[in-house]
This record gives sequence, C-alpha cells and structure tokens, in this order.
Amino acid sequence: MNEIEVVILEFPQLWGERPDSEGTEVFRTKCRPVIFARAIHEAAEALLESIGEAGYAEKWSEHPFPILQFQELGRLLREARAHEA
Repeated sequence: MNEIEVVILEFPQLWGERPDSEGTEVFRTKCRPVIFARAIHEAAEALLESIGEAGYAEKWSEHPFPILQFQELGRLLREARAHEA
C-alpha cells in the first residue's frame, strides 16, 4: 500500500537546526498521501477563512501565504477525487 509516515519532533529551540536524532518524538502515524494532502489543504483553508492572506502576512511577516501552492494542491485533490469516482 502507498503510505507515508509522518513524525513530529519537539526541540528545545524553535530554530536550532539540530538533527532529528536530538528531537523528542511527540507524534507518529502512517497514512495514504491523499489523506495527508487533504488534511493540509483543509487546515490551510481554515486558516485563510479565519485570518485571510493579510492576517497571515501580519503573523508570519517573513513569508506570504503560499496561495499558488494552496490552489495547486486543491486542484490535485479535485483531480484525485475524480479518479476515485
């Protein structure tokens, strides 16, 4: 089966650029890539709905909201859904 493994690690410093081996595992799961992609898209969509691109830019001033990637992910998910039917 086509699966990806998602591992979330915790580090004492946010931007320490430490190797993964120095992190503490706080979450691990396996899922199909399309399930992961849908979760990412839904979270980004909820973020856009709640604060918008301007609010995102205000909170994360170093980088604008990745709108082109968000739209492309949505397109790919619609395409994947059409193939499932």
